[in-house]
Amino acid sequence: MDKKLTAGLSAAVAVLLATVVALALKQPVVVTNTLEKLGATPGSEVSTEHFTVNGVEKHFFSSALNQASTTICSFRTPNATSTLLAASVKLTTGTTTTIALELGKGTQLNSTTTRISLASVGSANQVTLTAAVASTTAAYGALGQQHTADEQDLVFAPRTYLNAKIGGVLGSTNVLVGSCKAEFLVN
Repeated sequence: MDKKLTAGLSAAVAVLLATVVALALKQPVVVTNTLEKLGATPGSEVSTEHFTVNGVEKHFFSSALNQASTTICSFRTPNATSTLLAASVKLTTGTTTTIALELGKGTQLNSTTTRISLASVGSANQVTLTAAVASTTAAYGALGQQHTADEQDLVFAPRTYLNAKIGGVLGSTNVLVGSCKAEFLVN
C-alpha cells in the first residue's frame, strides 16, 4: 500500500509541477484597445443654442411670441461681438388693429436703440418680418418694409439684445401668435 500511495503522490506532484511549468512558460496575452473618435448627430435636429464647426461659431435662437408685453421676443447675443446673419418674426394670426412691427437691437431687454427692420401690419394680416445680411430682399427692402439698418448695424456688442416689438394705438391688446428666430455668427 505504501507503493501505491507513493506512486499516487508522485503522479499528483508530477501533474502539479507540469501545470506550474506550463503556466510559467505561457506567453502573456496583451490586449490593446484602440479608441476611435467618431462624430455624428443623432438625427436631423440638434437641440443646442450654439454650434462650432472648424472654429466657426454660430448661435441660434427661437421662441414663441410673448403675449404679455409689447416686446414680443428678445434674444441676448453671445458673450462676444457677433453679426446678425438672419432674423425673422412670423405672425401666424391676424391682428385686431393695425400695428407696427419692429426688429431692433438694444442694450436692454425691452429697448430698441437701433432699428433693423420695421413693417406696418394691417388689421387681420399675417406677416413675416425678416432681416438678413446676405440678401437684397431682406434687411434692405422686401415687402414694403422700412429698413434703416446699415451693415454695421447688424454687428452686435457682447451680451446685447435683438428685440422684436409691436406698437400702435391698440397694439398691446393684440394677442399675437407666432415665432421669432435669429442666427448670429461670432466674430
